[in-house]
Amino acid sequence: MNRLKEIRIYKKMTQKELSNLANISQSVLSQYESGQVDPSATAIIQLCNALQISSDYLLGRSDELGVISINDEYVFSTNATEQRLILDFRKLPKQSKDYIVGIVHNLAMTS
Repeated sequence: MNRLKEIRIYKKMTQKELSNLANISQSVLSQYESGQVDPSATAIIQLCNALQISSDYLLGRSDELGVISINDEYVFSTNATEQRLILDFRKLPKQSKDYIVGIVHNLAMTS
């Protein structure tokens, strides 16, 4: 489960936070991350739901993290680069977000 630890750290989550969200023990999560134990199908679903990623991404079958949904309605899928951009964008102050939105809008209009 190489990607499990990687995405947990990228999302700035502790093992305790993820284990609570996924409803699994922290010691079991640690075993999953170290490769000592393979998670069950149920555990994979719980982890993917908690991390908001696809099981294919977690299992290394895809480089797409998953889909973005609003109120459980499918909106669009994102690849790993797009997901990182969204996560980084959310960390910015409002003024920086407004500036970037303006740049992206202007670039899209010239394409």
